[in-house]
Amino acid sequence: MLYFCVLILAGNSMSLLKGKLVSKMLRFCHTFYDQVADSDWCAAQLLLDIMNIREGSSVLKFSDGGTDSASELTCVMMCVATDRSN
Repeated sequence: MLYFCVLILAGNSMSLLKGKLVSKMLRFCHTFYDQVADSDWCAAQLLLDIMNIREGSSVLKFSDGGTDSASELTCVMMCVATDRSN
């Protein structure tokens, strides 16, 4: 997957070796990164946190010791990902 992304950004392996990838990535960041709203960055971080909990990389326990099921966490993720107000 990473190789595919590199090829898309760099065009080919020689462009990567010549440093053109860095230039393209800087252009991408300058063009798109600054246009992302703070609320979208927060939503992306929340989605990452929920995925980590769902996959077992992080733990979220309630005061009674209970946890959410994977299907409940997936439902929360869908809600966060699709309920975007501009």
